[in-house]
Amino acid sequence: MTHIRKLSKTGQQSGFTLIEIMIALLLGAFLIGGVLQVFINTRQTFRLEEALARLQENGRYAMDYIGKEIRLADFRYCPTKPRMTDGIAGVDGNNANIPDAPDTMTLAWSSRVCTDPLNTSNVTNLLSIDAVNSILYRNAFVGSNQLVEGVENMQVLYGVDTDGNGTANYYAQATGLPMAQVVSLRVSLLLRTIENNVTSAPIAYRFNNETAPAPDRRLRRVFTSTFALRNRIP
Repeated sequence: MTHIRKLSKTGQQSGFTLIEIMIALLLGAFLIGGVLQVFINTRQTFRLEEALARLQENGRYAMDYIGKEIRLADFRYCPTKPRMTDGIAGVDGNNANIPDAPDTMTLAWSSRVCTDPLNTSNVTNLLSIDAVNSILYRNAFVGSNQLVEGVENMQVLYGVDTDGNGTANYYAQATGLPMAQVVSLRVSLLLRTIENNVTSAPIAYRFNNETAPAPDRRLRRVFTSTFALRNRIP
């Protein structure tokens, strides 16, 4: 089949005009821009969901670990031994004149055996927050004791049993409390995403009955649980 070229009046092959080329480039730019916008939005959504999933995982793990430590407090391997008097202790961060400073708590239990009265082996763990790096630590701010990252704050309320029925009558901060009467702990953790810039703008958050503006574009969540001291419940 013979192909016939369309020729101009001068006998030369005709092509696209400058205006047609510019319109084609403009349409192509709009198309590429739309594809890039979809890609950016999809990527940001993925980053947000991934950061939130990691935050929730860290929150659950931190609460599980703290709960296990609290339930072990005052444990006696030998039930005939007297109950520990220092199985739980706490320091209120606000008592150090630092607003919203993280609390600390010390939990201890005994592994002494009945057949060896000289064995007084006790386990003591101090749980605290490195507020600068937002990390939950056990005993000391060193790498081997790092438990969970992304933990900005920890506030602890102690449930005091005033009538001896094993149920807390009120909850209060550690300062001045009769620790021997504490039967439960209410722990609140403030966690943030590890990565910054996962939200389009800083999002205010509420923690410890106060609303605070976010200093960055991280996502924050509060985890709160109440744990009974099993070894103090009659």
